[in-house]
Amino acid sequence: MGLVPPLTIKHTSKAIEGQIYVPSTNFMLLALSILILIIFPNAEAMANAYGVTIVILMVITTVLASLAIHAVFKKPLVLSIMFGLFLVLDSLFVGSVLIKVPHGGWIALLIALVMTCLLLAWGYGENLLRRQVKKDYKGFPIATLSAALKSTSSSSSGSKVAGDSASGGAAAKLSAQKTSSTLSKVSSSVKSSGEKSKSSSKSSDKSEARSIKVSAAAVASPVAPPSTPPALTKSQPLIVDSSDSSVGADETVIVFQNKPITVARTPGLGIFTASSLQNTPLTFENFIRSLKFLPSILLFVKVEKVRIAHLASHQRYVVKQYPGDVYSMRIFVGFAERLPNLFREVKEVMELGLVPKVDPANIIAVDGVELVDISKQHSFLKRAVLLLYEQLKSAFPQSYAKNMELDREQTLRIDIPVKM
Repeated sequence: MGLVPPLTIKHTSKAIEGQIYVPSTNFMLLALSILILIIFPNAEAMANAYGVTIVILMVITTVLASLAIHAVFKKPLVLSIMFGLFLVLDSLFVGSVLIKVPHGGWIALLIALVMTCLLLAWGYGENLLRRQVKKDYKGFPIATLSAALKSTSSSSSGSKVAGDSASGGAAAKLSAQKTSSTLSKVSSSVKSSGEKSKSSSKSSDKSEARSIKVSAAAVASPVAPPSTPPALTKSQPLIVDSSDSSVGADETVIVFQNKPITVARTPGLGIFTASSLQNTPLTFENFIRSLKFLPSILLFVKVEKVRIAHLASHQRYVVKQYPGDVYSMRIFVGFAERLPNLFREVKEVMELGLVPKVDPANIIAVDGVELVDISKQHSFLKRAVLLLYEQLKSAFPQSYAKNMELDREQTLRIDIPVKM
């Protein structure tokens, strides 16, 4: 239903998919139990709170069961209404426990109200965020992107992009030696930032991501990017212009909102995590805007969980190759398996010959985290709900690589502000 923030779920059975353990839920129950013991030192108040909870649970069970009979099990509406008559009996129990609310039962109602507000705020915010992203960002079909990039790269020498490259500036050229080490320098900057972040708190995640972007851009382009990530605005599909005579042998001109950006093609492999393999993800556009370069080989990766406990190695991958060294890759994971390590999986498909082999120092993964930017034009109530959602989003950040493990030393995180 999309009402719960992303929580860590552990499958405790290798045969039954629904047998799970949610650590955060257990710790929350522990905290609430201790809190109730502190608030109510006597057993009478706790008994009243327990009685109110049970009666409310009976009412909720009756309502949900009545709806499920008709909506889920497709039984006649008459049966659903007949089962709903149990609400008459439940209402008698509700009336009997109303007198217990002032004497301890209020804590059950308060907890239910708080949890309802949190879940509804998350669900409303996520729905609004998805609609806003879909409205403002069109993306670019991966198949069309690959054909355009191949056309641009092969127009000068008729071969794949390798050794020589150009910087993100229109006229500035990098030497072959400097270009070949671009991705390794980016990886080094990511590694140094990652080591610093290990001893810092979670509140430094945003600044860490921005510092990584700036240091990487300093290597890839002589023009420094803005200090903050570019805001997500309404954009047209990407257009690759291969007819521009000023573009170098290893350069590509990509047009965002009718504004051409000269992008250097550097040797190496760029991995972009995505929620869909139809269009380019948000991180792709933000990466180009900030760093002004693209690796010569592009790989778009998506992880999908299946309702099977374990998968054989030959069942794990579906790799699709497009012209121009562009690939898409689906990684299937069984529900009882650990999250896949992205770099380990990519190295395995390289060994299988599904993706060209690349020096590990020239591999970089790009991940993205959406940040909420709330407009001041909303009404007081809507703004309050979105502010609560913003706090939940900060506490439960959800990146595009939510179903996989990433090596911090070779991962570049892009913050993507979304205006809401």
